[in-house]
Amino acid sequence: MARIPDQSASAAQVRYYITQTLVARYHLDATAAEETAQAWKLGRGAELHDASTGYLQELFGVEAGFCLSRSILEDRDGAWESSIVGRVLYYAEIVLIIMPFPQVYSGYQPRGFLSI
Repeated sequence: MARIPDQSASAAQVRYYITQTLVARYHLDATAAEETAQAWKLGRGAELHDASTGYLQELFGVEAGFCLSRSILEDRDGAWESSIVGRVLYYAEIVLIIMPFPQVYSGYQPRGFLSI
């Protein structure tokens, strides 16, 4: 499966990604996938990252545009989660969620029947 192109990727790299995505994920034959990808003329990777579902449907057709939109979102999220910054922020979020609990319960003292 192809990795989502960087934002500085050329139009040819974006077309390659589109072709590979349609073949690998949606089992479209290579010729039809290449013909579909040819609709991408000028945009770089940055335009692919920012493309809306509506734009992709207008460019590639309703079905292919919707499928590509979902794949782009999944690949973009996967690239972020596997990046160093994404991992650091993920674990920092976990630490920030867990950290307040010891402070809440540190002053706890049982009262009632068994307390001395």
